[in-house]
Amino acid sequence: MSMKALVNNLDVYNALQEFVQSRISVLQTSLEQATEPASVYRLQGQITALRRFKTLRDEVNYKDKSHG
Repeated sequence: MSMKALVNNLDVYNALQEFVQSRISVLQTSLEQATEPASVYRLQGQITALRRFKTLRDEVNYKDKSHG
């Protein structure tokens, strides 16, 4: 499945968004409880990476328009 097909299938994309938000919530709870700097940085990085999925549809469709 291409990225464009993934992000433009709203059922699949919405399920992905729900999963991402759920994982972010779990990681934020862990971040609030973290005491070691390395754990804080790791959790922050994971949250940042997951947040990129929130704009995936826009990124894929924008790249398609600008290069198509």
